Amino acid sequence: MNMKYITKIKANLSIYTKKKTSNILEGSYNSIYKGKSMNFEDLREYVIGDNVKDIDWKASARSNKILIKQYIAEKKHNVLFILDSGKKMLADTRDLDSKKDVALMATGTIAYLVDKHGDSISAIYRAQDNIKLFPFKTGLYNIERILNSYEKEIDAENDLENLINYVLKFIRRRMIIFVVTDIDGMSNISEGTLRRLSLLHDVMFINISDALMTGYNAFDLDQDSYIPDYILEDEKLKEIENKFTALEEKMQTPEVYTDPAAYAKLAREQKEIAPVVEAYRRYIKHRSDADGALELMNDPDFREIAQEEYENAKAEMQKTEEEIKVLLLPRDPNDSKNVIVEIRGGAGGEEAALFAYNLYRMYSMYADSRRWKVEIANINET
Repeated sequence: MNMKYITKIKANLSIYTKKKTSNILEGSYNSIYKGKSMNFEDLREYVIGDNVKDIDWKASARSNKILIKQYIAEKKHNVLFILDSGKKMLADTRDLDSKKDVALMATGTIAYLVDKHGDSISAIYRAQDNIKLFPFKTGLYNIERILNSYEKEIDAENDLENLINYVLKFIRRRMIIFVVTDIDGMSNISEGTLRRLSLLHDVMFINISDALMTGYNAFDLDQDSYIPDYILEDEKLKEIENKFTALEEKMQTPEVYTDPAAYAKLAREQKEIAPVVEAYRRYIKHRSDADGALELMNDPDFREIAQEEYENAKAEMQKTEEEIKVLLLPRDPNDSKNVIVEIRGGAGGEEAALFAYNLYRMYSMYADSRRWKVEIANINET
């Protein structure tokens, strides 16, 4: 196997230390193990509660102290990478690097360091038509195989919520989990799922930032076109993007990313801005279509077709402008609060009760489609 990623990681990896250490407990997973173990470490003085079977009587006789044999147990970990393989990973970061390359190098670097300790590594991501899960293994070939396979599957569906639920359902061992995604991927993970994951495992998110929409030439991956300058310099859009960026930077601070509840709250705030950004992108696409059609109208052979395309694009622009105006209106403070819905059958006996049940199913299915949590407070069956 061609170890192109491992070779690249080794060439770019440098670890700087401030001091040398000879203590096995510094910078390692090793820890003191109380009880029997294969690896004898040292002797220490007896304290109340120690097992008398661990007393070294010969050493105790020589030192005139009761000494206990102390052992070291080396703990090996299971490290799982949950990788976002959505199409948005083909875009660029704020530093104009490919998000895909950053994800591959971040995953590979962490996996390389983990493998140096002999820990088992696995990965899971959404392929084009199924979920791809690698078994826990050690070795550099395992890392290279994961990275090569992941690179080929980027451009699939963003499905982190289902990936995490799959992990919670089918993988029973305790793990250290790294979730490699961007802000959109994090915001699509429900708070309940994130809480269950963090209760069972040690979880860390690696957030790969997106390129800014303002300030320089930007390419819209969804629309396959460059964003015009008059959009890039829009002050209102800059204000929205600055807020988006500020939230993203705050989410990368240690006090936030180690607190799943605070992290989820900030992710929801960013998700609230997403509809405005999506509407702007549609507006950009329609404006570009209108400009292209306007140029074609100078050609007599395409004038009729170009005229029709121009009118359609202008109509879509007006429609999108109205949508943006609505999206920029101040939000109702009650939008994020819980809702209590009472459904009861009126006069009509079984038919009324059946209608009430169908109405409940309709609301429940709609809530599921929006990833809202539904709880039944009280029910009277007929």
